Amino acid sequence: MQTSRTDVVEQLKNGARGTAAGSAGRFRQGLIVGEVTLSVVLLIGAALLLASFMKLQVSTLGFEPRGAAAAFVQLPANRYATAVQQADFFEQTIASVRAQAGVTDAAVAFSTPLTGGARTPYGVAGRPLPPLSQRPIVGLNVVSDGYFSLLQIPLAEGRAFNADDRSTSTAVCVVNETFARRVFPGQSALGQALILGAANRRVEIVGVIRDVKSAGANAPTPDEAYFPLRQLGRSGMNVIARTTADAAALQAAIRSGVAAIDRTQAISFFATLETNVAQSLGTQRLVATLTGIFAAIALGLSLTGLYSVLSYLVSQRTAEIGIRMALGATRPAVIGLIMRHGLTLVAVGLLLGLGGAAAASRLIRQLLFGVAPVSLGIYAGVAVLFAAVAALACLGPSLRASRINPLIAFKTE
Repeated sequence: MQTSRTDVVEQLKNGARGTAAGSAGRFRQGLIVGEVTLSVVLLIGAALLLASFMKLQVSTLGFEPRGAAAAFVQLPANRYATAVQQADFFEQTIASVRAQAGVTDAAVAFSTPLTGGARTPYGVAGRPLPPLSQRPIVGLNVVSDGYFSLLQIPLAEGRAFNADDRSTSTAVCVVNETFARRVFPGQSALGQALILGAANRRVEIVGVIRDVKSAGANAPTPDEAYFPLRQLGRSGMNVIARTTADAAALQAAIRSGVAAIDRTQAISFFATLETNVAQSLGTQRLVATLTGIFAAIALGLSLTGLYSVLSYLVSQRTAEIGIRMALGATRPAVIGLIMRHGLTLVAVGLLLGLGGAAAASRLIRQLLFGVAPVSLGIYAGVAVLFAAVAALACLGPSLRASRINPLIAFKTE
């Protein structure tokens, strides 16, 4: 397109001056600036996501996934109609699974960490009770007595569930630290009571546990309340077991433990808790990997374009460089001339790229964990790395220009 619009007179003038001036040159330079800008934006995005992913891998989940696995059991309503029958089945199943070879502990829970769960509206006893639709929401999980110890979830305050927490005793619950801090700031949550659901069921808080990543590894910890199996039975529960050997082998142990209580019951959705952790990090890993690949491609394209444009510039300015050297210009001076031209384009692209990355980082804010969208260290590191690599790309054409023989340049022109 540029060649078809060539002004012959202007080209002859440019050729006589031995320069690469004109709209074509400016367009090529604009492309380089655009490539550098895009590369910097992608590199910073990839660096932010990679740093976030690395922090996620070493972050505290609030529980110990190694050596543990779970499988879901759904009881038929016609045979296990009441909450007491359901609780009895799962209590017997826990004992049966514990008796299996290689199993060190067992428990049941309505939902396991990182997989989300049910929620219920609630109010606080002693405070005005809003209409049901206007009440806040808390995560609901039903667990057996040994659930917290099996997953090594520490207590921050109060006690865990025990054999005394039955359907005939006072309704109790255990909440997490996030809930306790937010709902009862500056005071202990122990002894406080919650009003749950449409039935306005009153439940006393008897314990506070450390926060657990229940909604996902990179998701904020939600408000959570745990309820004892004997007081809030469920027909579908996850049977969880722990071993000192390979957690994958627990599938047979859980299946045998369930079958020993009721041969007609099957297990489903078996998974080790380490697998759940890996799946929770899967999206973060995929996004970081793809962004890194795109950033590498963009970096390669921009450096190739920079090298090509400078090489073309040197070929267009052969006569000019020859005249400079004939008049006494040294090789370092010629190298500096070409390097300055290339690095000026890089500097403009870097500035635009840093600004663009700061604006675009808002789009990935929700994917970041423990990393600020505008991290000065990452931004500076990317800028220095790109400048250093770009300088190497500029060096080749600059060295070639410094080796131009003035006599040959004049003959060529």
